[in-house]
Amino acid sequence: MEKIFISGDPNGHVVKDMGQHSGAQDGMGFGVHNNARQAIIDFSFTYNLKIVNTCFKKQDEHLISYKNGTHSWQPPWVGCIKYNVDGVAGHGDLVAACGGVPRDHEGHWLDGFMFHIGKGNSFHAEAWVVLGGLKRAWDMNWKWVVIETDCRELVEILNTGWHDEHLEKDLLPKIQRWLGKDWDATLAWCGRDANTVANMLAKNSLNVVEGISFLYSPPDFVVNLGISDVA
Repeated sequence: MEKIFISGDPNGHVVKDMGQHSGAQDGMGFGVHNNARQAIIDFSFTYNLKIVNTCFKKQDEHLISYKNGTHSWQPPWVGCIKYNVDGVAGHGDLVAACGGVPRDHEGHWLDGFMFHIGKGNSFHAEAWVVLGGLKRAWDMNWKWVVIETDCRELVEILNTGWHDEHLEKDLLPKIQRWLGKDWDATLAWCGRDANTVANMLAKNSLNVVEGISFLYSPPDFVVNLGISDVA
């Protein structure tokens, strides 16, 4: 009997919810897939193939390419841009701010932004920064992007859906539409220790006037923290 093995690493391309394709995967993927990710699952299901990398959970140490004390960050694949984003709230969860930083497979700082949103809670900031990161990546003409957030709640709700009265019922569909555009864009969860740069950008955004600032080089308060993640 002939057995065929197709080599690859698609466990970051499929969601952790098996859904109706339980024969093709075992639910150990992560992130929010777009049409390209769905095609991987559909192909595997149709031809009775198994995405083996979803059959077991990797330890964090096997996913981290660089670790500096408690801070760790995993570079993306060659040709892919990883956009780390984070949202925070201050002043009694009444004022929201966020920040994001895209880096390539060598950890080079490609862009960045800080945004003092104004009124809003932390979840509003987390949703807004994902949408803002997607829009910015599109404007930069990056066609292969992974948006990483440490907000597990946001990733899960985009996978499972939300009720009509959800406070972010306007932002969430917009995120899904941007993920579904004609490009290779993924939303994935990461631990807080892998999102320290974006977190610092977000926290410092609380201390500036309302509005957005684009950063074409890393600010002083993240140089030792962020760039040392990979350099």
